[in-house]
Amino acid sequence: MQVTPLGPVLGAAIGGVDLAGPIDAATRAALRRAFADHQVISVRDQHLDAPRLLAFCQMFGTVRPNRVRPQNYHPDQPEIYVLSSDDIDVFGRNQRIAQGDYWHTDQSYNERPAIATCLYSVETPREGGDTRFIDMYGAYDILPAALRARLEGRVAEHVLIVNEPVFGIAGAPASTSPPATAPVHHPVTRVHGETGRRALYVNPGTTVRIVGMEKAESDDLLAEIFARVIVPELEYRHRWTRNEVVMWDNRCLIHAATNEVPADQRRVMYRALIEDVAQAA
Repeated sequence: MQVTPLGPVLGAAIGGVDLAGPIDAATRAALRRAFADHQVISVRDQHLDAPRLLAFCQMFGTVRPNRVRPQNYHPDQPEIYVLSSDDIDVFGRNQRIAQGDYWHTDQSYNERPAIATCLYSVETPREGGDTRFIDMYGAYDILPAALRARLEGRVAEHVLIVNEPVFGIAGAPASTSPPATAPVHHPVTRVHGETGRRALYVNPGTTVRIVGMEKAESDDLLAEIFARVIVPELEYRHRWTRNEVVMWDNRCLIHAATNEVPADQRRVMYRALIEDVAQAA
């Protein structure tokens, strides 16, 4: 198995492995090590159906169904969620859904968030449809010492508002829609259970507020954090190819889809969410 870095900050391409066939213990260990080291791993030229994708993901943990849009569950494997650029919104506007086109962490609105997300590209457009990532280890590291101290021991509240971010980068809420989930609380910074590194765990997509602060103070603090860390120096942008498996680590990344898919083209992905375990604060 070969591991080749994809960018200066994060990401690695994996070669010499067939995810559709049996994977021996040594290769499993090497895949897990590459995932921990690089945060995003890409395996191209794979030919997987939904059961085989599920079997690969189960090497990393328990896969559970998505909490929203059950109509998008794969008919043969409900743990697999089908993302398509052809999906039409639920508001009667007959428009394509811009799914995940804002910075967020998958499932942070759950008590036990997704440890990882795995996508398999069934169809890819000739242009558009990239996925962007921000390194939240590096984000924590670049914060001024005074700001890190201010975040020490703090807890943030997360909710889901379907297809809309809850927080505007400028400091004001981006959405006035009612949340689709009950609020949950997570530490603002968390220690990764495998690497031992500390990462920020807030995002503009589902983080509502810092618990224990007045709204204005919380909004200002979150806006300052996001302005400091959503920067090109911490970003990796992934260009998809067909029949590619990409897995990323939600414990130390935020990501955003780019949905500029031309009307005459499609982007279809199978997605699996891998369940988290208790995290060290």
